[in-house]
Amino acid sequence: RCIPMLPPELAGRLKRAIRLHQSGEVLRAERIYREVIAADAGAADAWHMLAIAQADQGLLEPAAQAAQSATELQPRIAQYWLTRGRIAAERRHESEAQASSGTAAELEPQLAEAYFDLGKSYEREERLPEAIAAYRAALERNPAPAELHYFLARTLLRSGEPQEAIESYQRAFERDPEGALDRRECLDFLRKLKFEALPDFWQADALRFFKRGDVDRTRFAPGGLSVLMAKEAFQKVCAAAESGSGLEALGAELYEVTHDPLFGLLPAEALLANPGFERL
Repeated sequence: RCIPMLPPELAGRLKRAIRLHQSGEVLRAERIYREVIAADAGAADAWHMLAIAQADQGLLEPAAQAAQSATELQPRIAQYWLTRGRIAAERRHESEAQASSGTAAELEPQLAEAYFDLGKSYEREERLPEAIAAYRAALERNPAPAELHYFLARTLLRSGEPQEAIESYQRAFERDPEGALDRRECLDFLRKLKFEALPDFWQADALRFFKRGDVDRTRFAPGGLSVLMAKEAFQKVCAAAESGSGLEALGAELYEVTHDPLFGLLPAEALLANPGFERL
């Protein structure tokens, strides 16, 4: 791209600056980017990296100007437009962010990041159908990142599509075994619903969530209870408790209920105002 077109000495300095930038030495990197630009004002990669360095420091106005210079010098490079769009988004210039992300997508149609950024911008403007379409376009191009599924799930939830939201949350959390994504909004949502059934995944994931030391278990216990009560054994035992008969025939189910680790954890942490659960 642009680095090979620079004189070898400048190309070497630019590569060194990028390495410094990647190692966290942003100020030293910025100084070298400026030196490269002073020697060759047409060094689009240097302008692009200068924009990123300035944005990293919160200097959004000069970052926007540097990103614009990069796209003007090399208007066919999608990554430059992606950076320009992200800086515009940080400045809350959503129209420019959308236009830049859209240009990146046109230049590189398989660039999932462009559609992801476009979706986030639409979501910030409450244009939820367009955000959902953009997130789905990103996932068509790269279904692996948990974050893409997570943002789609949140937007589906806000759009009143609970079943699709739950499915997307599950795909997100399955890809996030370390629990980096925030489960709290999802658990708040789950407490409002009654499920006939949920995949086993939710039992294990809810248990991992409630075992964390940084969680307000009292607040989110109702969501955990919704997950728990979706299990078939709990439903059978609760029905028997409701009718006041038939428990004698549910030995296996009673064993499963009383030995369920989530069942053991939740009542110890919070008062659960659920009549069916209280009867059980």
